[in-house]
Amino acid sequence: MSSSSGLKYNYETYRKYYLRLWLLHGRRSKCSALALLTLVLIASLLAGSTSTLTSSWTWKEKIQLSPWQPGYLDIHHLRVGPSVCSFFILPDGTTWMVDAGDIDLPRFLIKVRKKEEHRDLDILHPSPGHSTAGWTLEYVHAFWPRPQESMEDRILDYFLNTHFHADHLGDLGPDSPSSKSGNFKLTGLTEVGDQMRIETLIDRGYPNYDFPIDLRNDWPSRSLHNYLLFTKENMQSNGMKMEGFLVGSKSQFRMKRNPTPAAVGNFVVQNLKSNLDVVNKDGRVSKIPGQVFLNKTKLKWDENEMSTAFVLDYGDFRYYEGGDVEQHNNEEGVLDTITPTAAAAGLVDVATANHHGRGTNQAFCDLLDPEVVIIQGLFSDQPLEETMRLLTHQPRANGGKDRLILVTDVFKKRLQALGSLSRSISAKNGHVVVRVSPPTYGSAPQTYEVFLLNEKRRFIEQRFGPFYPRKSK
Repeated sequence: MSSSSGLKYNYETYRKYYLRLWLLHGRRSKCSALALLTLVLIASLLAGSTSTLTSSWTWKEKIQLSPWQPGYLDIHHLRVGPSVCSFFILPDGTTWMVDAGDIDLPRFLIKVRKKEEHRDLDILHPSPGHSTAGWTLEYVHAFWPRPQESMEDRILDYFLNTHFHADHLGDLGPDSPSSKSGNFKLTGLTEVGDQMRIETLIDRGYPNYDFPIDLRNDWPSRSLHNYLLFTKENMQSNGMKMEGFLVGSKSQFRMKRNPTPAAVGNFVVQNLKSNLDVVNKDGRVSKIPGQVFLNKTKLKWDENEMSTAFVLDYGDFRYYEGGDVEQHNNEEGVLDTITPTAAAAGLVDVATANHHGRGTNQAFCDLLDPEVVIIQGLFSDQPLEETMRLLTHQPRANGGKDRLILVTDVFKKRLQALGSLSRSISAKNGHVVVRVSPPTYGSAPQTYEVFLLNEKRRFIEQRFGPFYPRKSK
């Protein structure tokens, strides 16, 4: 499948692909590599397309993704089972994780069957040999930007928990092990933080945890209470800093490891939304209208809609992530957190789909209009048919070109149920990595590439790009 934007055929592009083919076919001669490249270019001309060099490449050779390099931005979306997790390596090597969950599978299945829901949850990936956090940590260590650092010296500079649901935070089960101190249980985020020190942990509730009710005392969430025990111990014993997510801030997440002045001037993360607070285009923060509670007792709400959301700018490149932002109906009408969040973000190049794709509406497609959409799937009913129709059938601001849709985890029976819509999914069932080149000056544009990595060995299964960020076109 061709990508929707391509690089012009110039000397640098030819040289890069010639070298790539030479490396891939090292046992052959240089002439053989040149011949292979020539065939690619002829096929492009015959097809009347200038985007062949940005098509999907499926590697037969088991090639590993090259290590992160200073100046590049790498964003990893992990497939480790019932967990949502993103891992960022910023241009200066600052590390940042967004969410790390876990779900107690037996308890989940009992719960959904009581509700007569026909949903399954996928097992651990790549195998039950580790917990979700165990696989997450193994993955992070494999791509750590400073491999010379010992395991004990590695520190996550930032951790953002978008909201307090198990697939983003961790679920307590009867077999959840105890921490080293014995003061809390290990699951998801708390297991990651028990094995790797977190310098700054940011969430939607700190310090008061009082929205929409007193979460400490009136919300019977075992996951949250275990998390609070974890944060208390690590603030006291390990020097971990805690912060509340500051809506509107452009400095809460920043490069911390001696970035170059050029990188600093081209990099910013803006916090868009948390709880029902959202930033406007003029920088003011306003309340999203609507009733947050689902019943008259005012003790039940949709935690998904409390999610934090942000947009990241690096040079011309823009990326959006919004946790489980979505909308629901109640007795007083509709509470829609998708539309005002999308309006706050504006047009982007790459976006994760809100709430495993469930938080997709017309505004998401129109106001964000991402060229690349990453659906972090978990359940057997994801992605929804409506999600796929919105992402594939709506005209786009870029002239109607198709989106590139990748799903980290999707059931085979779900693909069958989607029918022809499943053909719009270009890559599935693996780790999805977005790699953004440093901002450039002059005639050479900034680019980004997207990779699907094998869930176990982490070699490249598919590559898409390079793409132009829309601002550079």
